[in-house]
Amino acid sequence: METLLKIPSKILQESRATISRTYPELLDLANDGTLLLIEKKSFGPVPSWRTEFVEPEAIWLVGTTHISSQSAAEVERVVRAVKPDNVVVELCRSRAGIMYISDEGEVGQQLRSSMFSLSGTGFFGAVGRSINLGGQTALALRLLLALFSSKISSDVDRPFRR
Repeated sequence: METLLKIPSKILQESRATISRTYPELLDLANDGTLLLIEKKSFGPVPSWRTEFVEPEAIWLVGTTHISSQSAAEVERVVRAVKPDNVVVELCRSRAGIMYISDEGEVGQQLRSSMFSLSGTGFFGAVGRSINLGGQTALALRLLLALFSSKISSDVDRPFRR
């Protein structure tokens, strides 16, 4: 996979060296530009106003194509080898929507939801998915986004106040 990002050569070299030393079975992915490791020392300092924020020790980036069994296998290799605390998947809204099917098993049927709402077949289904996907933090973010979304939509067609 060709890397589209302009990564400084120092970070690329450090990434390959660390992967070679710690996970040599993944070096082929680093060499072809699919896998990049960015260690905490490369992030820069945490701003003083974020004293309680904890940076991860490392961020593993895996480049993928949208529909590819090879990409899926590469991601699986990385997750099985690294065993990360968290996995984050970036998806556009349309692809994220097709990940959820109804509980009745209607495969391929996209569930109705707004961009910010709790997706799923009700509040408890969304809570369960949030906890399974990322624990309390993910749940809190989803609840805040749902609340924010409902406030925005309730103000539609109302005049602005000064």
